[in-house]
Amino acid sequence: MKHFEDFHPVALLIFFMTVLFYIMFFMNIYCSVIALIAGIIYRWVLIKKAEIKNMAVSVIWIVMITVFNMLVSHDGERILLFINNKAITVEAMEYGFVSGCMVSGTFTWFMCIEKVINTEKIQYIFKHLPKLGLLISMILRLVPRYVEKYKKVMEMNENADALEVSSGVFTYALENSMQTAKAMEMRGFSGAKRIYSGFRFKKKDFIMICINVILLILFFVFKMYRVFIVLLVCTLPLIYRGKELLRLWIYNLKK
Repeated sequence: MKHFEDFHPVALLIFFMTVLFYIMFFMNIYCSVIALIAGIIYRWVLIKKAEIKNMAVSVIWIVMITVFNMLVSHDGERILLFINNKAITVEAMEYGFVSGCMVSGTFTWFMCIEKVINTEKIQYIFKHLPKLGLLISMILRLVPRYVEKYKKVMEMNENADALEVSSGVFTYALENSMQTAKAMEMRGFSGAKRIYSGFRFKKKDFIMICINVILLILFFVFKMYRVFIVLLVCTLPLIYRGKELLRLWIYNLKK
């Protein structure tokens, strides 16, 4: 069965960039919630399990940003209550909620990007800038690795100071990066290299790019349908997977 992750790297990059554009540059409560929920579902589809911890972190971020904005910003006409003679308004709560959904949605979709666009795809996308592609792929790999290192150290010594552990992990990262750089130089990564890749640009990739571009244009032209456009774009991976599952089910019925 074909998966959405099998699309050409360029088509995938354009899709994720459009999704992040809708999340980060368009302040709408419905679009932000839709993008966040779609990202959580797609993340669950990718890793085949529900990440309760990440969901809880998203909720915590939303609550914290909402409360912080309510306490800092006092603009708005609909007043809920007064704290120290400062108004807590509904508008400040709504703005904080949207901002929290934007932050959580962006974080969730970046985790999806980490799973879909692997090192090989990044190197293909930046094949004319191999050093930049290699740098980005190493960052995407090493950051989760050092986070796991931090968690292991904290588990081994529960009474350890978080600042001291962070300093130790940072020192470990610097030493490891120096060793990695020397090892890569000894293996010939210092010179110009030609990257081989088996990716082929197909008709379905062109169609996917056209869909994203057309929907982006419609997003600016038909403002009253922006929520439906964001819903369609964010659920494209789920729609494609559902289509393939339906084709597989029909094929099994014919056997």
